[in-house]
Amino acid sequence: MRSARLVVPSIFFGTFVAMPAVAQAPPPSAPSELAATLEAYSSFRLQEAGRHLKDRTLSIGHLTVTVNDGTVTPIRARDSSAAGLWITGNGAWTYKAEVASERAVLETNKSRIAPTLPTTADSARDTFRNMIVLFSEPLWADAWDPSQGADGPEESPPPGAAGASKTR
Repeated sequence: MRSARLVVPSIFFGTFVAMPAVAQAPPPSAPSELAATLEAYSSFRLQEAGRHLKDRTLSIGHLTVTVNDGTVTPIRARDSSAAGLWITGNGAWTYKAEVASERAVLETNKSRIAPTLPTTADSARDTFRNMIVLFSEPLWADAWDPSQGADGPEESPPPGAAGASKTR
């Protein structure tokens, strides 16, 4: 019984000794990279002009986008960075699943979401007249950014797209 009486005062004494005399709030943390990205991507606008592409192939990983004849126009985030591309005109895309697990996911998604999507044993493909590609780092800048070598003629987006924007 005597040892129990010593433990309780020791716990209270240790608690009071360890507490600072004045409680201070931690300094405010800097905005996280995620918070800054979410803020930058909280609204979008279509750039005033894009670039004409003809018979151009754009690839990343297992995805290939072919623009037969169309316009690629950057989508700008709130901070004016390129957040994506709006591709209009005649084109097609192909996604190639190279390993068995990707093929299984491709088949499952096709059956659940897009049962009429043309596929082969290892790929999905389709055509488009309008396509939106969103990215966290700019893709295919040599197709739309003159400073990166884009040499297609400058074009306005199709009628109705000028001034298009989306805000949360």
